[in-house]
Amino acid sequence: MNRISILKSPVILIFILMFLIVQGSKAQNVNVDNIQISNINNTLLNQYGEYIQFSELIKGKVVVMNFIYTTCTTICPPMGAIFGRLKTMLTDKLDKEFVMLSVSIDPITDTPERLKAWSEKFGNHGKDWTLLTGGKSEIDNLLKELNVFSPDKHDHAPIILIGREGKGNWIQTSGLSTPSKIIELIDSLYD
Repeated sequence: MNRISILKSPVILIFILMFLIVQGSKAQNVNVDNIQISNINNTLLNQYGEYIQFSELIKGKVVVMNFIYTTCTTICPPMGAIFGRLKTMLTDKLDKEFVMLSVSIDPITDTPERLKAWSEKFGNHGKDWTLLTGGKSEIDNLLKELNVFSPDKHDHAPIILIGREGKGNWIQTSGLSTPSKIIELIDSLYD
């Protein structure tokens, strides 16, 4: 059995995904002091085809942000499921003080329509979870500013950034962390 056929086995894929999720739940959090998110002023597109100023979207809010692409078959679906669960668990905070963002790392493929359809698979029916795409150069610049850029989308890491805009207290954690662990980190920003 060659390497490709092993990876096509549903049992092996489920085992690999479960391993990644367990590893994500054990991940260490890293405080990220060198991100100045309030200085990022890109105009991007949301999943409804609306143009949004990134800086206005996050202004004064607690932000939880992950990085995905819709044709990903490994870590992105679990990250989408985690965000879908977070949305359900955080309905009381999803208003003017809190924002959930997923940024596409493949803006050439990920149109607003594709992002909307992808997020709906994880229960996103509304505006509480914003998915962003845009021109390749704008997205690449954003990812570089956030220190999460990977030249090859297949090599991207499962990352969540959590922080309060304007405070400079950003946390980088595994995109495969449990929703309760992510909520614990979010709650720490309200203290």
